[in-house]
Amino acid sequence: MKKNEMVANQQNVAMQVSAGGALSVFSDAQSFNTALRMSQCLASSTIVPKEYQGNVGNCMIAIEMASRINTSPMMVMQNLYIVNGRPAWSSQWIISMINRSRRYKTELQFEFGHDREDGGLSCRAWAEDWSGHKVYGPKITMTMANAEGWVNKNGSKWKTMPEVMIQYRAASFFGRMNCPDMIMGIYSQEEALDMSEIPADGFALVMDPATGEVVETEVEKDEPISQEQRQMLFKAVKSAFGNDANAILKKLLEEQGYDTTDGLPTSVFKVLMEKVMEEADKKRASEEKPEEGDKQEDPKHEQKAEVSSGDQPEYKGGK
Repeated sequence: MKKNEMVANQQNVAMQVSAGGALSVFSDAQSFNTALRMSQCLASSTIVPKEYQGNVGNCMIAIEMASRINTSPMMVMQNLYIVNGRPAWSSQWIISMINRSRRYKTELQFEFGHDREDGGLSCRAWAEDWSGHKVYGPKITMTMANAEGWVNKNGSKWKTMPEVMIQYRAASFFGRMNCPDMIMGIYSQEEALDMSEIPADGFALVMDPATGEVVETEVEKDEPISQEQRQMLFKAVKSAFGNDANAILKKLLEEQGYDTTDGLPTSVFKVLMEKVMEEADKKRASEEKPEEGDKQEDPKHEQKAEVSSGDQPEYKGGK
């Protein structure tokens, strides 16, 4: 009898491990009931984040996820956010998970670049494995950030903290590409915010990279531009660039990820107007700069020339 119980226990442990951990919620009825009691206890706490207070279901999911990545449920609760109805990891936690896993010989490293074709700033996360090979994640560039619309979203921190945001994005891309079992297909909270639509009611969820806190803040409604604003943009480009206006406007629109001004958001309109003024200033400066071949006449030389070409008789020399 004891031998049979031992075999049953071994089989139960094997099932639990294959299901994701020692306390996988869905491995068997006993684990489910145990997790349920833990969830009820956590939900009654006032210390856990508000998304879990009084919500047994959310606490149950947190326990399941903690089991799968072999960590404490409290750690999951502190670092798993609900952004517009989607679960999202904090980027600091993604970096911490990768470093704590000991999957790589080194901690996650970040390689920055400042090439013009990358928009002046790029970042790539990498780590060295135990064989001495460097494992890289995708390179994130400001050109990509602009094309994807991350920079121009209302409340975006890409404008004020680009180095921090590009580092966080490089870490989350590295995690999804090289450590999908840890990330479990969940985006970072910054990605979840960047992927969400700008609300029509003038409120949006915004993440503070310094604290990792996601808060609802009032933002300017990003409505499509009016016909008057379209005409204003056309006139500004035409006035600044003349016959090159259409080509310049097309280029500026493509940089922002648009091919027409129809339905153009107000935030993008403002960016385009700023860029038109910048390009116009550059063009004006280049036109005003004297070319190398143009040399100014020496005033003294002009004065000597006037004297020699006057009414004075030419001196022949001799006695």
